[in-house]
Amino acid sequence: MNKRMLTFLLFMIFTICAFYFLALQKTLFDIGLTYKLTGSQKGNLVTVSSLGYIAANLVGGYLSESLGKKQVILAGLLLSTAGAFLFAHISSLKITPYSYYLALLLVFFIGAGSGVMDGISNALIIDLHPERKAIYLNLSHAFFAIGAVGGPVIAGYLMQLFNWQSVYYFLGLVSLLFLFPFAFQRCPSPKKGKEKINIKAIEHLLKNRIFLSLNLCMLLYVGAEIGLGSWLCEYLRVSEYFRLSQMESGIFLSYFWIAMLIGRFIYGSLVERSSYTLALSISSVGGIICILAFLLTRQLTLAAISIFLYGLFLSGMFATIISLGGEKFSRYSGATSGILVASGGIGGAIFPNLIGRISDIKALGLRVGFGVCILCLVGILVIILSISRSQLEQKS
Repeated sequence: MNKRMLTFLLFMIFTICAFYFLALQKTLFDIGLTYKLTGSQKGNLVTVSSLGYIAANLVGGYLSESLGKKQVILAGLLLSTAGAFLFAHISSLKITPYSYYLALLLVFFIGAGSGVMDGISNALIIDLHPERKAIYLNLSHAFFAIGAVGGPVIAGYLMQLFNWQSVYYFLGLVSLLFLFPFAFQRCPSPKKGKEKINIKAIEHLLKNRIFLSLNLCMLLYVGAEIGLGSWLCEYLRVSEYFRLSQMESGIFLSYFWIAMLIGRFIYGSLVERSSYTLALSISSVGGIICILAFLLTRQLTLAAISIFLYGLFLSGMFATIISLGGEKFSRYSGATSGILVASGGIGGAIFPNLIGRISDIKALGLRVGFGVCILCLVGILVIILSISRSQLEQKS
């Protein structure tokens, strides 16, 4: 087993996952023009992609224990590759009115393939580097962030030269490029016997008010993050104040992810110097101020600064909510982490769709739709303050 080569290929798979994740956000506006979709229908595409991601994580985790992680990751690569090529091609087929429903199916496949690659690659990294898993997992997510920064720029360039379909042809080719070398790598053998789910642990957690509150926080956080990311490019292209090109709107989306990348390096040390609840409260307030500034400004420079700072404030919230759950429910750390991540996936399925439906109402539009992100952050702030108050009452 060539551990270095396998680790490198897994890092590249994380980068590919980020490309797939951002591709739909960057191309959503143009896909809508091709199929003449309403905001609700475009929101359905985001929801179906998230549902594919959630379902594949659950099924893939189970299958990886019996079939092996390599086989499941390969299946994810194949599913995403086939989905990307077919999704790019169906727009040229004369199968209206079924094109939209076929697009939904293929977006589900792409989301499922990405979910398998993302979830199981994390587990394989841990198997490869059990003694240094924290370092290698952070490196893996750094490669994801690099893909998230570069993906919108590459997509914008391809769309400016060709069309949105070229983005998915490109993704399919890149996936194929790494599929074959990964297929010939030897991986750690799967463990014998199936991993049993601790039902009692799950029952205990689901009866705990603080745990349920943290799950609601995670759901709302992903709504605030993916809600903005899914519709940012479209807003910047159709807003009467900006009217940006594909390339320019993609650069704005990269600003958001650059801030997320930077913030993830510094957020942890800030949490250690203060507390989980204080950090989450500051992030919520800062995020609310930034998105309000973005929606109220008519100046491009201030809009760019607002988006960057929004990403910076939100950057560490996901990991901090997971860490807070791990601290309070350390006895059930595995179940705690899994359920919290699943709650985040549900948020990704609900809120971008809701914003799309609001954008269909002519009197409201996307500008008002982004108010959903503000409400998500207000909800997190209220929940965190409630948890802090409960902690103070217990101490007194």
